[in-house]
Amino acid sequence: MDTKNQQCFVMKRIINRLKKCIDNIKLKRKMTFVWLLSVVVILAFAVWGNHNIIRTYNDTLYSVMVDSMKYALIEISDRLENYEVLGETLFRNQKIQETLIDIQRAGRVYSSNYEEIEHQIVVEKSRYDYINYVVLIDEATGTAFGETTKVKLSPEKMEKIQEVTEEHRGKSAWITAYGKESQMILTRKIKSIENLGKDTLATLIINVDIDSLMQDMGILKQNHFLGILVDEEGNALSGSGACTNDEVQTIYRQARDARFVVAKVEGQRYFAVYQEEKNQSWGYLYLTDYDGIFSEINANLKRVILVGIACVLLILMLNSFFTRDILQGFDGLIQSFQAFAKDISKPRLRQPFARKDEIGALYRQFDLMQEKVVELIRENYVIELERKRAQVEMLETQINPHFLYNTLQTIDWRAKALHSVEISRMVEALSQILQVTLSNKKTFLTVEEELDLVWQFVTIQKMRMEGELAYEVRVDQELLEARIPKLIIQPLVENGISHSMNSMLPVIQIFVEVKRREDQIVICVKNNGSCFPEDLLNKLKQGKIQPTGHGIGITNIDARIRLTYGEAYGIDFYNEGEYAAARLTLPLEVEGDDVSINDC
Repeated sequence: MDTKNQQCFVMKRIINRLKKCIDNIKLKRKMTFVWLLSVVVILAFAVWGNHNIIRTYNDTLYSVMVDSMKYALIEISDRLENYEVLGETLFRNQKIQETLIDIQRAGRVYSSNYEEIEHQIVVEKSRYDYINYVVLIDEATGTAFGETTKVKLSPEKMEKIQEVTEEHRGKSAWITAYGKESQMILTRKIKSIENLGKDTLATLIINVDIDSLMQDMGILKQNHFLGILVDEEGNALSGSGACTNDEVQTIYRQARDARFVVAKVEGQRYFAVYQEEKNQSWGYLYLTDYDGIFSEINANLKRVILVGIACVLLILMLNSFFTRDILQGFDGLIQSFQAFAKDISKPRLRQPFARKDEIGALYRQFDLMQEKVVELIRENYVIELERKRAQVEMLETQINPHFLYNTLQTIDWRAKALHSVEISRMVEALSQILQVTLSNKKTFLTVEEELDLVWQFVTIQKMRMEGELAYEVRVDQELLEARIPKLIIQPLVENGISHSMNSMLPVIQIFVEVKRREDQIVICVKNNGSCFPEDLLNKLKQGKIQPTGHGIGITNIDARIRLTYGEAYGIDFYNEGEYAAARLTLPLEVEGDDVSINDC
């Protein structure tokens, strides 16, 4: 398992390195490689297709030639069997039998014997065509009967004939091994029928004109095909057309051991198929001029090659055109990026946007990106200017809180000197509120500090309304040290008092409840005399309801909570009987916890 994992790791490293190398190759080289690979594949496919066409053509040609050859072999065999019938007829001819027996008994040949045998031979031969001669050689005296003037058989050839007939036990046998002089010879023994074949009377020799026979059959030459009868050594027994006997032997030696062969003889190619006749010493060689027939294929092949070359040139031209067009587009885009990087205030695009392809889309998107970047930069620039201006204004007004505190302190002393307790208490409450809101740089307060701030605000409001305000707080003691954003409860109390005052109630009731729910703090602020519209917060955000009053708004509180803690927290509104309720949901945090403010 470890070895397999190691091999997989090595393969992945090799693949990653190869991919990295490919990624680093320039786009122009990649595209050129793809085009060249396509050309190579097309050419390889063309060569493979041409090879298959030639192979299919050869197989078809072979099938056609085999079918024709089977027909020719059957017809030749049928014709040659007719001559075997002639031999059988002469063997069983009663007068020839009687005459040969008389010669054997007399030991000599009389003229009447000679005439009788020749007469019978002529009569039987006249029933058959394409016979060069028929000779009957008497066994007892060696006398030849028949067309002896045409017979030119040497003692060696006669010895061979005798040997073949002995091998076939006197039955019909074809001899082909003597070239032109003895093309196709049928030989057999004439035995005594009277003696039940024990005595040999004569040897029969029938010489067949195989050329004329095959011409008459129409199979010696058909269209582009040439049929040649050959012996077991490859000698041509029938007409060989333009081929010499040596060429026929060369083709025969190549074709006899193969299904078919394209034989080349002295620069000329022949498609040849050979079939040997069973139990015979001859076979049939069927061939055609392959170059002549293949010339049309060669012409088509040349046309295909020319078309292929034209296609390759066209592909190269198109490759050059499209590659140049694409690369020019990318070069222009790169130059635009470089120019924009140098000076973002002056975008440069060198290509028109009229083109609808991917490059045009890239240019259009780049243009939009430039506009957006410039717009954002300008916005950030304005924001930065505003921030700097605010900092300057803050520095300029730093003295104002001190002046305000001193003034309030003076008013407080004067109120105490005049024994005006209520005024003194209101001034002290206002001073504490201003101290938290103006000079305190903390963005978070504890629950206890926030509720103390609310109490100072309620103290002022109670004096203002002369006892018409009832304020009640319920808080879990364990939550007093919990940390919450500054000024999130006071605005809700102020909002409740403001809406309750409009209802002209004798007493305004404000309830603040702080409780824990699992790992969250839930702060509820309730007031009587008003109710919240349905889906108030969304309507405020969408501008369907215009906020009233002054100070920190409800949407501001919700935005601060969500920016600080996330979208799971915030404010929601509901009605509970005669009370309108605002509920804040915050995560439970104590002093010392880090708080990350989410940027939106």
